[in-house]
Amino acid sequence: MDLLRLPKVELHRHLDLSARWPTLRALAQRSGQPEAKLNDEEFRRAYLIREPMLDLTTVLKKFSRAQDLFYDPTSLRMIAE
Repeated sequence: MDLLRLPKVELHRHLDLSARWPTLRALAQRSGQPEAKLNDEEFRRAYLIREPMLDLTTVLKKFSRAQDLFYDPTSLRMIAE
């Protein structure tokens, strides 16, 4: 059996950093987060992991920012849509 040729499944994904950035922005605006006022590039830099991160602190800050947006069932529905 050639394991390299078998289809793979993603077993682990965090909801908080899997949301689309326009949804994150809408949630930030809805909750009054100051990052909602950033331009698109600055907002993406604040919330998204777009390349390999070199340190855990930066990754955890992005997770924390995103998690602050998921505070009620409506927020979770917006992400799921």
